[in-house]
Amino acid sequence: MKKLILLTLALISATLSADPLCVIKDGKFTQKGYWLREVKNTVDSADGVVFNGQDAAAWIKLNKFNAEMKEFSIVADVIVDKLPEKGNMSIACRRGYHNILGIDNLGRVNYSIYAADKTTRLLLYSKTKCKVGEKIQIAAVIENIDESEYDVILYVNGIEENRKTLYRQIYPYNRDYFYVGAIGLKAEEGFLFNGKILNMYVAEEALDEETITELK
Repeated sequence: MKKLILLTLALISATLSADPLCVIKDGKFTQKGYWLREVKNTVDSADGVVFNGQDAAAWIKLNKFNAEMKEFSIVADVIVDKLPEKGNMSIACRRGYHNILGIDNLGRVNYSIYAADKTTRLLLYSKTKCKVGEKIQIAAVIENIDESEYDVILYVNGIEENRKTLYRQIYPYNRDYFYVGAIGLKAEEGFLFNGKILNMYVAEEALDEETITELK
């Protein structure tokens, strides 16, 4: 009986701690575990999937995730080819009311998230700045701490660089609208990524620093 209980607990634990979903690996969309709805003007390469900063974007449906997610993580190895002249270029975006993992014109990694009231917003910036031509690992995590309490954490090269707490319910982002390299399929100047994404992982849970560091 004791062995049966331990086995059951182990199975539950394994279910709850599923491996992060690999969206891009070694410069190619894996097309495993998600629905690649549409890709526009990207190029596979050994250095990463190339986004031209003009009209390249990908639309992904995370069909194996929950319809509404309370926690979420994005991890990406990127190389910036050109910083935006102004504003913020998007590495990944979950549309709803929207949140964006991006890089601004100063090279700062940033992450934004809205509360369900569509007014309250958290915006985090990294201390480290991306340099053109250099590979960098960036990650953003939403962790559900308590009822209507969420920690939002930003990592660069596996090191926590910023953390803020949202004391409201997050906007109910869903799995159906996840964009890579842009905030949508329509070209919107200032939001299009100009660079390469070598690897990208997403998870419907809050990944810790050790797990993020191991994702290569």
